[in-house]
Amino acid sequence: MQLKEHNTLEGLQKIINIRATLNLGLSKELQLMFPETIPVPRFTSGEGNFSVSLDKGIFKSLLFKITQHERDEVLLTAIKEYFNCGYCYLRKQENTIDFKVTKFSDLNKIIIPFFINSPILGVKS
Repeated sequence: MQLKEHNTLEGLQKIINIRATLNLGLSKELQLMFPETIPVPRFTSGEGNFSVSLDKGIFKSLLFKITQHERDEVLLTAIKEYFNCGYCYLRKQENTIDFKVTKFSDLNKIIIPFFINSPILGVKS
């Protein structure tokens, strides 16, 4: 606010993105006014990660994952649709759902560029 960023559309979108990560999310009215708001960096900071699998020291696979309680299935499905890649996997015993991207080309062309342009804010940054 001190830098007057809230006076620009980009600055206002940043504020809406932060608001979207709070417990109650956005009101229907704000969702309609800011349809591009998906708080992926905030969820990744709290419940997401990138991981690399090695087999005897040799690269095997790369994974991006966000985990949420199963009640947030709609949210993770929206994130999947936003990126147009990956899949959602329900883990019933843990009452959680994962959004995972394992395809290297999707990670390289979609996920990694997204985080370059929309960096994670928080302890994982």
